[in-house]
Amino acid sequence: MTGLAIKEGGQVLTVADTPVVLTSRNSFIVELAPGFVGAMTPPNRKELARWMRLAMSDRDPVISPYLSNAMSAGRGAQIQLAVDLRDFIDPKAVEHWLKRSKKLQGTQTTFDPLVELVRGMKGIRFTARVQDNTTGIVSLDFAKSVEDRAGYLRDLFMESLDTLGMGIDEFRDCEVRTESEGRTVVLRAELADATLRQIMSLIQMPSVQMDPEETKSGTTASPGSKPDLAATTRYFNAVQQLLDDLRRKAKKADDYNKTAHWHETYAKKIFELPRQGVDEEMLNYGNTVASQLYALADSLRGVPLKVDMLQGQKYYYAYQPPSIYIGRRRAAWTAYLPTPTYSDTNIPEVTAQQREAVSQGEGDRDQVWKTTDQARYTIRRRMSEKFKTDFGQSKN
Repeated sequence: MTGLAIKEGGQVLTVADTPVVLTSRNSFIVELAPGFVGAMTPPNRKELARWMRLAMSDRDPVISPYLSNAMSAGRGAQIQLAVDLRDFIDPKAVEHWLKRSKKLQGTQTTFDPLVELVRGMKGIRFTARVQDNTTGIVSLDFAKSVEDRAGYLRDLFMESLDTLGMGIDEFRDCEVRTESEGRTVVLRAELADATLRQIMSLIQMPSVQMDPEETKSGTTASPGSKPDLAATTRYFNAVQQLLDDLRRKAKKADDYNKTAHWHETYAKKIFELPRQGVDEEMLNYGNTVASQLYALADSLRGVPLKVDMLQGQKYYYAYQPPSIYIGRRRAAWTAYLPTPTYSDTNIPEVTAQQREAVSQGEGDRDQVWKTTDQARYTIRRRMSEKFKTDFGQSKN
């Protein structure tokens, strides 16, 4: 745990009479058994202690039957993500959403059967099999057969992702089939690398293992040591990769207004990049970029931008319930999926106002991106001066 604390730039604390690591990325890591670790973010001591006592008292982790079956069904896929929707779906929220659905506008659809159908969703599974190409498969599991509505449900599913700012282009016109006697709708598509990175941005990893050769050679800086060129370069390149993925999506005008959640998750990813050995100016640059992405996400949800106030402004996470995940070291992940809040009143009016605010904020969002580009060139120049090298030239 001491070695892990050093790599994470954190410290060892005692919780529930057990040593745990508080990382520089705002999460707790605890060793539940030799080689078996768990993590919690944000780091809530009381919740962590309660969970540790539960986890350490049982031989096997408690897991729902749906998730257990999802793991078996996805065996062999390099990437698996599953969401158990039992007791999750609010019928009233479903009804409100269906009444505003673009897919259903102008139809004579009776909503009650559709509400019951969506209420019967057991869960959602995603797997990715990576070979020469990456094949992504989304499985929508229902309690009853939906075979005659498979394509219809795909379109509603994609519209729901767009509502959350999480649209995935490759699945819009993808192959659709049903399995399990019509109770599972399967969407299959070939995924671009950037799309896979988008999906993986939903998954939060508690620790990034250093390259073994770098660890042996001693290039990993310890707390309080001078900045390390390799660590600073990795951090800069990681930030640029995230920004480049967003910019590619932003080039498509129709898609830009559907990327609020990706801006938010990429901002969180930047805040949680490994900071050990990274130059302080570079960390400040990363914090500023992440803050700007949070502001862009707000703007894409209808919150007016104050461009002149963004420079150096810090954004902090709103409180969210702790997320717990268990797994072998280097393979313990969790995912966050946003859930909208619905009200019985003035939904159309509020939605119209948000759309108008999003449209009016386009010029301000362009200005934020220009500011981000300028900051990129400035930090490259500063790092070139500090490290006496053409910093970042190979990536641009």
